[in-house]
Amino acid sequence: MNGAALIAGSQERGGVRAMAIDEGPECAAEPPCLRRLDSQALDKLVTVRLAALGETVLVRGTLVDIRSGTQDESRQVVVNSASGPRIDAAMRELGRAFAKPYAPPPVVPKKQTPAYETWWFWTTLGASLAVTGAVVTGVVVATQPQPDVVINPP
Repeated sequence: MNGAALIAGSQERGGVRAMAIDEGPECAAEPPCLRRLDSQALDKLVTVRLAALGETVLVRGTLVDIRSGTQDESRQVVVNSASGPRIDAAMRELGRAFAKPYAPPPVVPKKQTPAYETWWFWTTLGASLAVTGAVVTGVVVATQPQPDVVINPP
């Protein structure tokens, strides 16, 4: 088992730096080991343990604060009919779960509003129609022929 799937899951949303360190699961409980990891400028440690019973594997991850040596969080995933890809998927899921509080929120693309639903579209259309109507009225009135006969009342 390697930590590649766990690291990939933790880095999916960005904002999290992760690396695999082969110190053994007992490192999370030993202060000298935690001091060595602290010297690498790491804040958190995830230990992963697998337990198998027949074709079922329990993948258990524990998040440890390196500086204080305390356990922050523990999660587990049960993998039935366990195979390499299914265990990797469970490790990726654990990585995403542990990284979620530290990763930036996902970028949601802004909904593009159609032009016909904006106020400026209708304002421009109304002003254009008003100007067009005024110009057409002016042209029609200006091009009317003048009467030839003028009748003056007695």
